Amino acid sequence: MNGLRDVVRDGGIYALGDGVARLATLVTVPVMTRTLGTAGYGAWHGVQTALNLVLVVVALGGDATFARAFAAAPDLLQRRRVTSTWLLALAAWSVLVSGALLLASDWLATVALAGIIDAASLRLALLGVPLVLLNTVCAQVLRNQMQPRAYVAWQIGAAALLAGCSLVGVIGLGLPGLFGGVVIANAVVLPLRLWSIRAMLAWCCDLALVQPMLRFALPLLPYALAAWIFAFSDRIILSHLAPDALGDYAAAAIISTMLALAGAPLALALPPRALAWHAAGEPRAAQWLGHIGGAVLPGYGALAIICGCFGRELVTVVAGPGYGAAGSAVAPLCLAVVAHLTTQVTALPFSFTGRSGALVPIAWLAAVLNLALNLIGIPSGGSTAAAWATTAAYGVLAIGYGVVGQRLWRIEWPLGRMALQVLLISGGAVGGSLFDGLAPRVGCCIIALTALVVSHRWGARRS
Repeated sequence: MNGLRDVVRDGGIYALGDGVARLATLVTVPVMTRTLGTAGYGAWHGVQTALNLVLVVVALGGDATFARAFAAAPDLLQRRRVTSTWLLALAAWSVLVSGALLLASDWLATVALAGIIDAASLRLALLGVPLVLLNTVCAQVLRNQMQPRAYVAWQIGAAALLAGCSLVGVIGLGLPGLFGGVVIANAVVLPLRLWSIRAMLAWCCDLALVQPMLRFALPLLPYALAAWIFAFSDRIILSHLAPDALGDYAAAAIISTMLALAGAPLALALPPRALAWHAAGEPRAAQWLGHIGGAVLPGYGALAIICGCFGRELVTVVAGPGYGAAGSAVAPLCLAVVAHLTTQVTALPFSFTGRSGALVPIAWLAAVLNLALNLIGIPSGGSTAAAWATTAAYGVLAIGYGVVGQRLWRIEWPLGRMALQVLLISGGAVGGSLFDGLAPRVGCCIIALTALVVSHRWGARRS
């Protein structure tokens, strides 16, 4: 069971260190929500949504492309070539895309973003795109080298600087200061990040490496676009169809984001280890991944039940009393996060077999469903309808990944137990959120958590 112990050990290090780093960022949220107000915080959230789309395009497949090439490199020299070449390629591509968007910033601000932000602030935000991307790749180098301690140390330092610059900026200058603080923090951190991975850098650029990496990455672009649609397009639709609800939705998303951050250790620790198992032909990999997936669902599902039952109180504490309407959107958004976290395991067969193109139809099915539900539901249901549309999309994605992934590379799943746990998690999170009084919600939470624990322990004994 050495493989499982490695993932648990790395995940524990990521959980401790990355949790501190994320906390440094989250402490800025109460200041931002109160300083900017509902409209201003909604505008920040809307622009961040647009920037996420830009990052999807410039990342060229994200972590998976670089991680596969790095894991397949036979020696240190080749890993240096892979790292240096990919960094230079992404730097050039991200600058090109950001430059084109800067030229169109007036139209983007007034039309695409419905005037929620001025063009000058948008241009400032776009300047940070290449910096954010390159900092992310530098951090991934440490993960690919399986150096979790170094990774989290740098994450904590970078997060502290980002939080400080963001707070100073938003308090002093509002939204423009907030975007400026993000750019300054990333510009200061980038040279330090490059120094931290100097052992993986070489004074060479092997263009022959780019072609096979792009063969895997390019099919991921339409997939990533679809993923952005069902993850973030609801913010854009809300800004056009129900602008008053955008701030409430952003506040509800804070809670689900906190749940997603709890899943960050798994996302950081598992892929490098799993790719190494596959490259080495580890015969127990299918069993290990089944055990991990079987623990992910109840573990994060328990957190979703708690967040769903007490969503109104959590929103009030974190965002403030002005976001009371956000409580009804917390439970469905948390369920969407749990579904997304399961894909950290179910997506691995696509990377193992190099079949990135198989992700595209699944993702677009979820994206089309999400768009349709948003357009139908948001005009009357506002942020709550948007949250349920997101849940439906991630549910389709999770099921699609599981079914197709099993045909590509089989994982030993405890399917019966997981199906029961999905019902318990959904019923506990949503059922608890429907009660007005605190006492019945506490009771519902306790019952759902108890049933979840019993189902997991009973299923584990049978297996």
